[in-house]
Amino acid sequence: MRVTGYLTPSHRDAGRPRTKRTPALEKAMLEEMGEYPDISTYNLALHLHLYS
Repeated sequence: MRVTGYLTPSHRDAGRPRTKRTPALEKAMLEEMGEYPDISTYNLALHLHLYS
């Protein structure tokens, strides 16, 4: 039984993890933003291959 008192499974933690955040990725993002200060979030993600 879960803490909530329900026997049904929680779907909150189901599926694949949604984050790819790692210290190496954060460093790469900061370097890219330093080199290209006007880059959009979308283009930054494309450049770092964050979309599958």
